[in-house]
Order: sequence, then structure tokens, then C-alpha cells
Amino acid sequence: MSTFFILYHMKFWDGFALGFRSFFRAFEIVFSSWKLAIFLIVPIILNILLFWGGNELIGSLADTTRNWLLNTTGLDQTEESIISSIISGLIGFLFKMVFFFIFIYTGGFIFF
Repeated sequence: MSTFFILYHMKFWDGFALGFRSFFRAFEIVFSSWKLAIFLIVPIILNILLFWGGNELIGSLADTTRNWLLNTTGLDQTEESIISSIISGLIGFLFKMVFFFIFIYTGGFIFF
């Protein structure tokens, strides 16, 4: 092995260990004051609530749309048809993906 590889490899692991230790040190600093801790905890709680509420809303909206589409097309939900299963799966997937992208683009921006 070359000397460059060995030195680079050692620097990488030293830097990795420093970053790992610094991560936990940052949490000690944040939780040393309750005012700083609030600025960490409140956005995390809001993001969890928005994600959970959005999933519930999207699930309800997808079920309503699925029932409407299957009743409009004349396909019965209770019968085991491949077409109704495909439509149900596609609608659920489509709504989940739309919610996922909207949440990603707006979820990190919570202002007070």
C-alpha cells in the first residue's frame, strides 16, 4: 500500500470519530439551556404531527377517491377482480407519492 493511502485512511477515520463525538457534544450544548431545547423539540414535534395528520388525511382522501372511481366505473370493491385491485393500488400509491413530495418540499420550513 502506498503511504498516501495509509495517511488518507487514517485522516478519514480520525475525522469520522471527531464528527461522531461532536454530534453528541452538540446535544449536550443544546440541552444545557431550556430555551435552546425548545427550538429543537418544537419543530420535531410539529413535523411528526404534520406527517401523521397528512398521512391520515391522504389515506381518507385516497379511500374516498377509490370508492368513487370504482362505483363510477361499475367495478365492485368486494369482487376479486384484477382491474379493481390495480386501480385501488394505483390510487393509493399516487396519493402517497404526492403527499410524500409535498411534505419533503414544505416539511422543513416551519416558521413561528
